[in-house]
Amino acid sequence: MLAVAGAKTWVGLDQALRLYAEQSLEGEWLSWLVAACSGDGHRRESAVVDPVMGADEGSLPVLVLRTAEWVPQVRDRARRSLADALRMASPVALPAAASVAVAIGSWARGGHALNAVTEALATAPDDVLERLLRRGDAKIRIEALTALVDLGRPEAGAAHLAERSAMMRATAQWAVRRAGRAPAAIYRDALTSERPPSRVRALVAGLGVCGTRQDVDVLLPFLEHSRPRVRAEAVRAVRRLGGSITLPASGRPGGRPGAS
Repeated sequence: MLAVAGAKTWVGLDQALRLYAEQSLEGEWLSWLVAACSGDGHRRESAVVDPVMGADEGSLPVLVLRTAEWVPQVRDRARRSLADALRMASPVALPAAASVAVAIGSWARGGHALNAVTEALATAPDDVLERLLRRGDAKIRIEALTALVDLGRPEAGAAHLAERSAMMRATAQWAVRRAGRAPAAIYRDALTSERPPSRVRALVAGLGVCGTRQDVDVLLPFLEHSRPRVRAEAVRAVRRLGGSITLPASGRPGGRPGAS
């Protein structure tokens, strides 16, 4: 179960295991886990340098958590170990560590882990980066896609043009251009298909950024979309491309190409 646990599970487990400071569980790894999350700083410090730490990749999320420790001795030891652990992490372990690093990135001492993970992505294998693109936080996905482009895989960007994150869309647009394609054409084709795919709002926003005045006609039908957020995004996109918006009797915005 812990092998597929997300960041919330690891953070919650770390907090819950404070109650088991004087206990141990059956099995070497579980006993190590209790010690690593113990309320006793000395036990946590010992766990960070325990051989189990390097022998089992399942311990990597806990090591990430320990780098944000309030106890300097534990925090420093964990930080010294993290770079090597990330460099040797498998395609399964690195995404889990990355998700925990993102979750604690805003903590008072959480920035170190996030920076370490970001640096590790620059040299991660292709299979690790692709896995992160599928399941990582937006910041991690951006770093993973950037690394793939640097490795000569800009075509990976096309699949992420409709991301909810505006920064991720911008990174995907950059990647698509590096691959010799026009992101506006991809957005246009998706929006004019008989049955547009999901994430219509992101597609509308993307065309509003990458399109031209001629794309206003493509966007106008979405001013009548059933979802308010799509209609609002269409209004922004049309205006951004130089189109005008009118308010028909229905109360929903309509539009026509023309001067704003």
